[in-house]
Amino acid sequence: MVWQSAIPQKGGEIPGISHFDEKRVYVRYPGGHVGFNKENIGLSFVQAKQGIEGAIVVANRFTTLFSFVSDHFTGGSFGTNAYELLLYPSKMKVAYFRSSSLNRIMKFGIYLPPGYSRSRTSYYPVLYILLGYNMSVDGMTNAWIKSVLDGFILTGEMQKMIIVITDGLNYKNGRGHFFVNQIDQQRGGKFKDYFFDLVTYIDTYYKTK
Repeated sequence: MVWQSAIPQKGGEIPGISHFDEKRVYVRYPGGHVGFNKENIGLSFVQAKQGIEGAIVVANRFTTLFSFVSDHFTGGSFGTNAYELLLYPSKMKVAYFRSSSLNRIMKFGIYLPPGYSRSRTSYYPVLYILLGYNMSVDGMTNAWIKSVLDGFILTGEMQKMIIVITDGLNYKNGRGHFFVNQIDQQRGGKFKDYFFDLVTYIDTYYKTK
């Protein structure tokens, strides 16, 4: 079964997560790349409106992703409460590890859900996000995204999971290359192999299942 998301191109509200049981999901991305220049968004009403519309499309993409992944990780832990949020809060940070495939230190973003530090015997599924062209780990690892994820867990719309944001920037030219092993080494290194280096690192040092 293929499911196509209803992603608005203009107007609308930032969506919540809707649970569904489909085995596959197809997300339509209208208009190619979506975004706005933060320097220009406040200069006019039209620019502000365009920025908000673009943000809604991006929000749809992520809520669809979280919905699909959460509903297909079986046996998950849903929900949290004020006590857990206060004493065992989630964490969103940039971290580093050494990739043997690239032979250098690589950064990654990681989100640990509320309650992660509460028990040594609780394990969590992992969602790896492969960033798009020229997207940065630092740009996706921030307090705003952390708050949204906490909110989804608090309302029970998304189960607790570890989320890893991978670095796809080619250090030789500073541009993205979509996680492949480059034949032309002048364009980049073995970024597909690096991804599995990261998976091994996460499974070794974090409570994954």
